[in-house]
Amino acid sequence: MASFCDKYGPLVYLRLGNVDAITTNDPEIIREILVQQDDVFASRPRTLAAVHLAYGCGDVALAPLGPKWKRMRRICMEHLLTTKRLESFAKHRTDEAQSLVKDVWAQAEKGQTVNLREILGGFSMNNVTRMLLGKQYFGLESAGPQEAMEFMHVTHELFWLLGVIYLGDYLPLWRWIDPYGCEKKMRQVEKRIDYFHMKIIEEHRKKKGKNDNIDEGEMDFVDVLLSLPGEDEGDGNGKQHMDDAEIKALIQDMIAAASDTSAVTNEWAMAEVIRHPRVLKKIQEELDVVVGSDRMVTESDLIHLKYLRCVVRETFRMHPAGPFLIPHESMRATKINGYYIPAKTRVFINTHGLGRNAKIWDNIDEFRPERHLPPNGDDNSRVEISHGPDFKILPFSAGKRKCPGAPLGVKLVLMALARLFHCYNWSPPDGIRPQDIDTTEFNIFLVTLGKSNMKLRIEA
Repeated sequence: MASFCDKYGPLVYLRLGNVDAITTNDPEIIREILVQQDDVFASRPRTLAAVHLAYGCGDVALAPLGPKWKRMRRICMEHLLTTKRLESFAKHRTDEAQSLVKDVWAQAEKGQTVNLREILGGFSMNNVTRMLLGKQYFGLESAGPQEAMEFMHVTHELFWLLGVIYLGDYLPLWRWIDPYGCEKKMRQVEKRIDYFHMKIIEEHRKKKGKNDNIDEGEMDFVDVLLSLPGEDEGDGNGKQHMDDAEIKALIQDMIAAASDTSAVTNEWAMAEVIRHPRVLKKIQEELDVVVGSDRMVTESDLIHLKYLRCVVRETFRMHPAGPFLIPHESMRATKINGYYIPAKTRVFINTHGLGRNAKIWDNIDEFRPERHLPPNGDDNSRVEISHGPDFKILPFSAGKRKCPGAPLGVKLVLMALARLFHCYNWSPPDGIRPQDIDTTEFNIFLVTLGKSNMKLRIEA
């Protein structure tokens, strides 16, 4: 789709079966869609994947705009992702960062190469599940390898299916044929995910039954959700508790958004940095100045690691976690750039094309973090990892649909990279030159994947 914009202009109309659609990789048009006309474009299309895999579009990420979505997002912002709540898990995040360093050292001591996808996936997943579910899935105190593998497998299948462009959403006749069994697979994964989430809720209910007075500081996200009242039916007699389906939808959102995406971003960042030794040297020089050699990196250091933040920005530019944002849908007819846009038009914002738009970036295939440094060498300027005022990158969307967990996601990405680069020197396995590291990728609509697991040699 990026090639369409290069050939036909910044805003391209598509007819996908019986659905009107537009796509763009232009920052000014993206700003108009997500900010200036946010009230028009803040809804989501009701796709089959969202119906089957997001509890009838009952979550935050995929639900159409409306009272139910506003209520679910308010629960996230007021009860789950508050500054106080996230700070209560700071010790868990520190523990996981320390475990990450130890896991790498354990492999290095044995002379093994380090599988980045494995260790970074475990780091991201543990951080999320300790906050969300109150348990680890990887490491010495984990819930056990069988449950961990089941959890990871279900999550990856969910993410893959949500990323597939299913023709049945655009050609209803296709649903009758379904030659590849895609919708059948959705139903199967739907049942497995529901079983897994129900098991989590029942475990928490049993724990609450044994100890009804759980200290607020010890409550994980599921504990919080089970304590909240349900939806007001409009007659003043609201439900005593949230519906199980609502809780399961929020569990799913948190897991999918925070685990796979941060691990993928970290893997790409590590690959690009090790492919460019001069970048690794500059990161480590900055860490020596800001942190020193007599202590570990802490979360309070992250804001001062400007060059590392530029590395993350450049990774988001070249390798966004998904080549497109989750599709938006217009709630009524409007005009963009002078063109008429009908109601119910699907909007595909091409973040992969945005990062490689030659009109706003030079040397688009070159990994160069310096391009994101503050102008005129301003040491007091903060390097913004989100979209910023220029909308040249868009890792967490913007407007009403901006990812509510963006600050946490940035923190997890920066902490993993800072600890790994601060504690170890990194290089490819013997016989492979840095420039030979494969950074090609393939896309499944909402998910960007590397060609293979990244394995590296390290020196303490």
